[in-house]
Amino acid sequence: MLIFIIGLAIGLAFTGLAALSGLDGMSFWGYPEAITYDPTIGTDARLTGLKCPSLITNKDTGIIRIKVTNPTDKQIKPWVQAMISMPGEPEQLIRHKQELLLEPGETKVLTWQVSSDNRINDRIVIARIYLLNTQYHPPSITRHCGIIALDLDDLTGNQLLAGLIGASLIGMAAGIALWWHSSSMKMLLNHGVINIMIWLGIIVVLSTLAILSGLWLLSGILLIILILSFVSIFESSFLPH
Repeated sequence: MLIFIIGLAIGLAFTGLAALSGLDGMSFWGYPEAITYDPTIGTDARLTGLKCPSLITNKDTGIIRIKVTNPTDKQIKPWVQAMISMPGEPEQLIRHKQELLLEPGETKVLTWQVSSDNRINDRIVIARIYLLNTQYHPPSITRHCGIIALDLDDLTGNQLLAGLIGASLIGMAAGIALWWHSSSMKMLLNHGVINIMIWLGIIVVLSTLAILSGLWLLSGILLIILILSFVSIFESSFLPH
């Protein structure tokens, strides 16, 4: 059981921090963009496929990617503005603004580099991308992401991420397997212990997959379900009926 709990805790810690990073990005707007942003303004271009690393360390550089597409049958010249956190700067952010020339049906992928130098609040890098019809229009479409940024010098973000996910999955799988083959398994199975372990493990795995896919909001919802499951298990196991 201890091995399973350790694996579960590792997965819960990673997905929880990643989901919180995404939530932190919701308040990262900048001024005057926070006031002028108007999603009702029609925009010819489309902003899709935002990809951000889940985790970086002092040893590596992360790449933020997003697609800008022209779905129309005419040439368009939208503007894209990226705001990336930067301690010490006004509003703790820097702006990168550029004009694009998109032919009918064309898609361009834009990238920006981030590192631990972009870390704010000692734990997170935040990016918000705006799409504008022209340089002088207010932004009408936006996407954002949060990246866990750890103060580590020995491992890259991908190495640490692989280690955390591997330790979580192996710990939960090994814990379930050992419990299944324990001498008291049959008695405990009648109380649903194995089913509970499998249920909790599935939620953590799904939450991890959601984070890796950039669906931090879905991951947050799954974590809420996990917390409610813990409450239900506690009430059914320890409180008098």
